[in-house]
Amino acid sequence: MTQDRESPRNRDRAARLVAALVVGAASVFSCSATPSPTHAPGPSARLARYDVVVGDGGGTLLVHMRLAPGAPTRFDLEEGAERFTSELSVKTPAGRNSEARWSGSTLVAKACGEGCDVSYKFDLGGAARAFDDPDTAQKRSGAFLSPPSTWLLHPEEPPSDARFEMAVRSSGIGATFASGCSATRGVYEGTWDDLNEPPYTVLGEMRDLEVPVGNRHMHAVIVGPHPDVGDEGIQRWVSSAAQNLGAVYADYPHGEPLVIVVVEPGSGIDHGSAMGNGGASILVEVGQATDQAAFDDDWILTHEMIHLTLPGLGRAHHWAEEGMATYLEPIARARRGIVPVDRVWREWIESMPQGLPFEDDRGLDDTPTWGRTYWGGAVFWFLADVEIRERTHGRASIEDAFRAIYAEGDISVRWPMSRIVAVADRATGTDVVSKLYAAHAHTRVPVDLDAVFARLGVTLRHGLVVYDDMAPLAQVRREMVVSPR
Repeated sequence: MTQDRESPRNRDRAARLVAALVVGAASVFSCSATPSPTHAPGPSARLARYDVVVGDGGGTLLVHMRLAPGAPTRFDLEEGAERFTSELSVKTPAGRNSEARWSGSTLVAKACGEGCDVSYKFDLGGAARAFDDPDTAQKRSGAFLSPPSTWLLHPEEPPSDARFEMAVRSSGIGATFASGCSATRGVYEGTWDDLNEPPYTVLGEMRDLEVPVGNRHMHAVIVGPHPDVGDEGIQRWVSSAAQNLGAVYADYPHGEPLVIVVVEPGSGIDHGSAMGNGGASILVEVGQATDQAAFDDDWILTHEMIHLTLPGLGRAHHWAEEGMATYLEPIARARRGIVPVDRVWREWIESMPQGLPFEDDRGLDDTPTWGRTYWGGAVFWFLADVEIRERTHGRASIEDAFRAIYAEGDISVRWPMSRIVAVADRATGTDVVSKLYAAHAHTRVPVDLDAVFARLGVTLRHGLVVYDDMAPLAQVRREMVVSPR
């Protein structure tokens, strides 16, 4: 699912939820993801096997798809990508040629209902020149960024329990492939439904980094020239962002998420995207001349890493994903002393009003504007945090809810919003999140933020953050930013 690319500071690309793989230059690697309980497959639901050969430095793909009896007969590529296919062949299990035709970007192959073999060549280089967009296909330096939905045929209407497996190998030097799952079993396994909202992949030239995070590690790849801070500077930056999450989640990160860093001319950290469905990966762009101070003060990568801790939600609940990352990111950085507490409260006081509803608002689920998505979502989690801490006398917080959710699922799976709400209430021993969601989901609810800040004992006076330790919820305020639970 491609989502809004704006961020709380108009610089960040929002989370896009996708699956992932990691494939080396001369070998087939693998990843295997635990399916979401909301669409767990039956024991005999595997209907497809893909074998993909990466050639021409990533610019050409040879795809072979073998389908079992009972498979669908209509398969999609991203819209417009069908014109970059050639040498299409559809054969029956007996080896006889079978008729197939394109209807727009959909391949109709009626014989595949009885099982078939489909093979074709995909010109990824041509697609990258035509689309020039990583959401479809784009070339950066010596690498191609493209989700598998661009070049991998997948069912127009996948059976709910159907699974596939896929192996990828290279045909030569410079034909590497990378994305966010761990290399364990020799093939990638996932649900067919994942391929409707799949990962970015990187094909071609890249440099590998292993990033230490406590006693764990993250895998990163760098595309493009060496940055002025060196690849080691990128490694330190990724490690620091992951350690920020350790201030909230002691077991961060789960699995082996991949961070894709694209280095471009200029300076600054431009934007990022987090992706899941069967794995976890992040794409972030940085300027080659970005200095160490900018990396040290960066919030974008921390924001994207927070997305890895929440299961993917439907489009209507994008505000819950972005609001959580917007709310939690400054807390995580303040816990490690990267930003002062005053800066956190200043940002909330100045920026949260952007998330309040206008007169024509229809509730968080039904008003997908930038302000309601990012800061409206942040206001929701902020209000939940204050009320949970108040009602439990500090024994619980919204962070208990976030940690409980992360213990049961992360961006590699998809949940309904109802499960997020249920786990949050159970973890905090309250009904705060469920009641707030019921109130705010489909109805405009005015929120007096000034009154909430006054009860917490924090305000801005002449540009300075001023605290009132006699306020009713002063103790709640003191614990919200600096005290991990």
